[in-house]
Order: sequence, then structure tokens, then C-alpha cells
Amino acid sequence: PNTLEVYQLGACGLGFDHDNPEPASSSASAYKQKVPLPGPASAVFPGYYHNFFKLTGGRCFAYGCGRQAPNDGQLMNGSDAEDTFPVPTKLRFAEAFAGGHHSICRTASGEVWTCGAGWQGQMGNGGLQYKNPEPQRLVGIPRIRKVAGGYYHNAGLGEDGEWYLWGCNEQEQLGPKLGDRAQEKEPRKLSELMPSLKGATVRSLDGGYGHTVALLQDG
Repeated sequence: PNTLEVYQLGACGLGFDHDNPEPASSSASAYKQKVPLPGPASAVFPGYYHNFFKLTGGRCFAYGCGRQAPNDGQLMNGSDAEDTFPVPTKLRFAEAFAGGHHSICRTASGEVWTCGAGWQGQMGNGGLQYKNPEPQRLVGIPRIRKVAGGYYHNAGLGEDGEWYLWGCNEQEQLGPKLGDRAQEKEPRKLSELMPSLKGATVRSLDGGYGHTVALLQDG
């Protein structure tokens, strides 16, 4: 392949429709394809069912779906249509995170934008609206230097050195529940959710389906 081309292994878009997988191929080579981007890529951000791409010129693209069509609006393009080939996003981002049915993007200026499924508080706007195809800016937090997350939850590292978490907490992936509250619908500091980490420096943080892992400065 040429430099900065992108290839996909497995079944996620590129003509594959989760609701109509036939005719499915038994050949592994059928699931190794070049992603048809309109230019060389500088970064890729793969997710569970959808993917994001940043080109060297700054333009950004996404494709994929949820486990049903129409999708939940997670492609940052203002639509809930299932796009199995790359489409332009509504904003240019420096970094993206693709959750199970939602997405968050960080711009070069440190803004965070969310879209897609919000029934577990993934939008961080205080609500639980099911579908959110229109990207919305997260407010009430400092500028963010890095984004991460899991299937139903998100995290961002603020310029103040604090990690902010929001979304699903049914498995206590954000920390001990406050009463019977199963979601954190707005970003909260990790040091508040996990008092035992107050004063600790968290170098890196990432999430899975129902859990979160954090790497501390002291290892």
C-alpha cells in the first residue's frame, strides 16, 4: 500500500450492513479492504461499530453504524442514517473516541463535542435523550487535552490535570454509585468519584464495556 493509506480488517461498514449481512463471505480476504478516503490519513480512531479518520489536510470523516438501522447519530454528521462508506463530519477534530453507540471528539482548541446514543448519559448534558444526531458541545469543564472512554461512558483529561468522567455507572465503571444513581449525566472529577485517588497523578485512563482502568504516575 501507499503511505498513509488506511485498510480495514473485519466487518464494519465498507458495504457491510449489520441488518442485512447477506451475502456474507466465508473468505477472510473479503473483510480486508482499503478504506476509500479522499486523501492520506494522519490519524484513525476505530470503535465498536464505527470509525473516525483525520486527513493530513485537516478534514475528518466517519463511517459505520450501530447494531440497528437507522443508527443513533454517532457519525458526527448530523444524521441518523447508516453510512457504510466514509462521510464528512460536521467538525474538524484533533482526536475522537467511538463508543458503542456514541462518539466524542476533541478539537485542537480543547472543546469536546458529543453525539449519538445518550440513554446512559453519554452526551454529558444532564439528559438521557435516546438519539442525538446533531453534535453538541460539552460545557462546564475546562479545555480538554485527551479523550477516552468505554462502551457507554467517557473520560477527558482537563488542562487542570483532572480527569472528568460521565455516562453509564451501572457496573461502577466511574466509581462507587451515589445511592441508586446508575448514570453520571454530567462530567465529574475522577477525584470526586474515587476519593481514594485524590492527589494521585493519573497518567492514562481508558475504558471497556463495563469497566475503566487507570495508570498512576507511580505505576
